[in-house]
Amino acid sequence: MFNQLTFMETVKKIALWITLVFSALIFIGSFIEVIMFFLLVPAIPIQSTLLKFVLLIISGVAIVKLQKILKVPHLFHFPAFAKVFRLLSDKRNLLVIVGIAVVALALLGVKNAIEPSRSVPIGMIDWNEELKVQKDTNGTEIDNLRREVEELKKSRASTENTAPPIVLPLLPLLPETKKVFSTSEIVAMNKKFVPSVLCETQNGQVRGSGIVIGKGNDSIYILTNNHITKDVKPSSTGNPNCFIFLMGEGYFAQPVYWPSIASQEEMSLIDFSFLEVKELIPTEEYYYDEITREYTKKTTPPSTELLSYSVFPRICSPDELKIGSELVVLGYPRIGSESDVQASLTITEGIISSEIFRSSTYFVSSAKIDQGNSGGGAFLKSSGCLAGMPTYAATGPIESLGRMINLPKLEQDYLSRIHWNIKSWINQ
Repeated sequence: MFNQLTFMETVKKIALWITLVFSALIFIGSFIEVIMFFLLVPAIPIQSTLLKFVLLIISGVAIVKLQKILKVPHLFHFPAFAKVFRLLSDKRNLLVIVGIAVVALALLGVKNAIEPSRSVPIGMIDWNEELKVQKDTNGTEIDNLRREVEELKKSRASTENTAPPIVLPLLPLLPETKKVFSTSEIVAMNKKFVPSVLCETQNGQVRGSGIVIGKGNDSIYILTNNHITKDVKPSSTGNPNCFIFLMGEGYFAQPVYWPSIASQEEMSLIDFSFLEVKELIPTEEYYYDEITREYTKKTTPPSTELLSYSVFPRICSPDELKIGSELVVLGYPRIGSESDVQASLTITEGIISSEIFRSSTYFVSSAKIDQGNSGGGAFLKSSGCLAGMPTYAATGPIESLGRMINLPKLEQDYLSRIHWNIKSWINQ
């Protein structure tokens, strides 16, 4: 029990000594700053000095009390500190000192506000004056720099006025990017892909148009309407009873089917079919020899340009078909032909007149179409791609609208699948 009491008293004394030391440090720091305030009023804020003065009094009272508790007669041997501690020991003196100090600090603060520029004792630094000098120096340097910049500008302007002007050669303007093809350009690019079609059927000859869409197995494939090819009568000669005519040449054309991809019922309902072209129609030409006065058979072999095709029209993407887009329709209507035997390519123009959705099998166009246009090609003027194939026209009291098969939809449902079933298929 005795040991525990001795230990607790020892801990208490150590704590009191630590408190006394900290109070002494605070007292010394506060005392120095208060003295500095009286010497350098402009450099030290009055609020900070008041706070330090309060700390000075508190720490001084604490030192006096701790000296009595610890029975320390003189913590500091300096006479000035000893006098301060004796004054702080008396409560009346303490109150008088606090009152006088507060009044004195308040008066000094008012004086500092009224007369901020005060003489500085020798050996001390007037920080306000130093800052003012530095500001004036900086301002002078900035003014000097501004004058130098103005002089450089003037000298440069005078040099430019005296120097001969530099004349740059005129460069040719770059042509603007073409956004829309003209009708003549569409025709020039695509007329070689639109042949005239003639089929011998049970009901007589049926005329129409077609579109060259690709090549495979050394054959050229033509897309046309089903109502042109569906009633073709059997041939007695072994040659097909459908013919196509393109660029002054005639070819045999045989209807072909892929039942696993598109049944004849589907082809009839949508109105599309295919013709396979393998060989040229043989022709015999004679010319009259004025010397011998005889007709001689022409031996020059005919051209087979169609069978050598390796590039074909591009079918539009679904996003390219928009209502209001301009179209150019190529075909061989009867009304534009010179005779019943030879059909002539005819061009009409219009726009896509109906909204087209990805599921739309058809769309309507204002382009004029007539009997014989069926199976031809409708090309977008914006890109030149193949957008549709005329199937029939609906005539009103004033104008007519043509129904077109939506070829991007046909490509998605049938044509792309046929490509995979034909070896060496080309469709670029």
